[in-house]
Amino acid sequence: MLLIESVGGPVQAGLDLVDVIGSVGCDVATYATGLVSDMGLLVLAAGARGKRHAFPHARLVLRRPPDARVMRRPPPDAAGRFPDDRGMRSALREVALVTAERTGRRVERVLADMRAERSFGAEEALAYGFVDEVVHQRKPLGQKPPDRDRDADGGTLLHQAYYAGDRSAVEALLARGADAGLRNRFGLTPPLTAEVRTAESQLRDLAGLVHPAHSWGHVGPPAYPGASMPDRT
Repeated sequence: MLLIESVGGPVQAGLDLVDVIGSVGCDVATYATGLVSDMGLLVLAAGARGKRHAFPHARLVLRRPPDARVMRRPPPDAAGRFPDDRGMRSALREVALVTAERTGRRVERVLADMRAERSFGAEEALAYGFVDEVVHQRKPLGQKPPDRDRDADGGTLLHQAYYAGDRSAVEALLARGADAGLRNRFGLTPPLTAEVRTAESQLRDLAGLVHPAHSWGHVGPPAYPGASMPDRT
């Protein structure tokens, strides 16, 4: 995960970072935090597809790298074709080619926007193709996901909160990103455990009416493991 706040730098340094990001064995997630421009913006766009982010107040500026102004592409040949050797290309053209590849824009459009030093907000950067998501809900970095820990039956903290009928805990876990669709090994989602709890309560009441002298605990085990058994009185 790369947190990027950069006004840019040399073309070769930026391209080297792009090459490294593309060659490591894991996906690299990139985050724009604050001002990101020229080569910093290229590094942001070089992150893994679907894992490029911008925080809501990030500001992105597409402009020519400072050292691209002193490097010139050699003239075309008689057929109007430019040499294909990477070492002979203009630095500006090279950056535009990589940017176009990462954003899905035409090279000519990228070059025009670079010359105009176009500025983007987070949502505009998303529409242009620099990032794949705007991080609207800020979460502390490294916060442990609430669904990571599970009990022996595959139940999460959200399963337990629903079963206990603890609405405040349910709301807090959902706000932290807990998944209400995860199933335990019995096929129950967290909301379904609340229905199980209600059904068990109704069974206890019914058992008390049918067999007043016996505890519901003699009828059989609870439907959901972990539910407390009534006293045998």
